[in-house]
Amino acid sequence: MKPTRFRIAAVAALALFFLAAFAARSLWPAWGSGAAALPDAKVDALEPLPRREVEAARKTAEAALSQSGATAPQRAAAWGALGRVYLAYQLLRPAAVCLRKAGELDAQDFRWPYLLAHALEEQGQGAAATETMRSAIDRMKSGGATQQARVAALCFIGESALRRNAAADARLAYKAALEIAPFPTALPPSDFTSARWRRSTTCPRFST
Repeated sequence: MKPTRFRIAAVAALALFFLAAFAARSLWPAWGSGAAALPDAKVDALEPLPRREVEAARKTAEAALSQSGATAPQRAAAWGALGRVYLAYQLLRPAAVCLRKAGELDAQDFRWPYLLAHALEEQGQGAAATETMRSAIDRMKSGGATQQARVAALCFIGESALRRNAAADARLAYKAALEIAPFPTALPPSDFTSARWRRSTTCPRFST
């Protein structure tokens, strides 16, 4: 006896049901951990020590995000910490993913858009980097930002503007920085003015 259309449809629907159930069961642990979306980074080109540091940072982030009781700022810190390590080793795309997610989870912490702006600038996305840094400056207004951080953020905008031949925008940014710190090179090193970004605190003195 030939199967009826109804029986064929029923068998097909049942098969789809079990397929969906299997897929959900396979993916559920990853969804529940909160770490499934962590971006991978190509670490093959890194030296052994940096590679171990990147791998350790990822494991730390996965562990932090797997905690069911973690608050949004705690999850942001986990994403942000991994993003900072990626950024330090020029793993720019995964760094940007992590830092953007951190900024979404914690809308108060200026560090995440601040660092995201650097990742975007390094990828040649100057306009997006500037807008992101402006959002970091807006967050700085609520408190918690050091003088060094505010100066570095403004000088970053100035440098980015100069790369895009936007001299007027650069002038405004540098003037705002100089109003905060007339002698920026005398600022003590900090988390935001050390290493490869220390140059951001050396502001050209444009004439008004």
